[in-house]
Amino acid sequence: MAQGEQFGNEANQVWTAEIGQDELRHEATAARQAKFLLEVIATEIEPERLLQDYKSILVQNEMRGVSHSGGLCALSLTHRPEADEPLYDGNNSQYSTQNNSLRDVQTHQKRFYERDFSLFNPKFEGTVFHEVYERMPFRIGRMQLNVISPLTVFRMHVDSTPTADLVVSADPNCYMMSADTGAYPLRADGNVYVFDTQQPHTAVNASTAELVEVTFTLADHEVDPAPRRELVSSK
Repeated sequence: MAQGEQFGNEANQVWTAEIGQDELRHEATAARQAKFLLEVIATEIEPERLLQDYKSILVQNEMRGVSHSGGLCALSLTHRPEADEPLYDGNNSQYSTQNNSLRDVQTHQKRFYERDFSLFNPKFEGTVFHEVYERMPFRIGRMQLNVISPLTVFRMHVDSTPTADLVVSADPNCYMMSADTGAYPLRADGNVYVFDTQQPHTAVNASTAELVEVTFTLADHEVDPAPRRELVSSK
């Protein structure tokens, strides 16, 4: 065998091995992402209906900033029976805080449980969001209409329950992100994506447009306390 042919064969073997390693890495990444993305529920709802009803809601209702998350405004679609302000009942963190000289420290003491949000606001009956609420195959706790400002990222945290996400409007540069699996693109395709937000994660709007989404918790899967004390929920 000529020296050139031998070198070519060796180079081809190295290249083939590298391709094989890339395929294995892609397969491993896909497997990890599958653990973060628990389920995709097809609703057969046209994304245009979601956007239309969202705009209709804004005509008579004001989104309100969420105190514990800068860059996030929300409106509660579900609320507790005794809520003073049903429209914003879900806007507070689930966890109590105590003042610290540098920052507010979450005490890991829950203010409420997701199952407490047992009522769908009658103001929004007849909307596509009530249709989604009725059709989900699990009991919903907090269900919120959220607007995330452009160029916003939340701190890494964990939640007490898995979280479902229905995107109303999103730029391609919007993601759910797990500490272990990386970024998962958020798509306004009418499907409901259920994520394992009991593991460390965050949401990212890396675009110059607002991200509009509906999030709802799976109330029957709540754990108490939260999975990791050092990363309690920002919700």
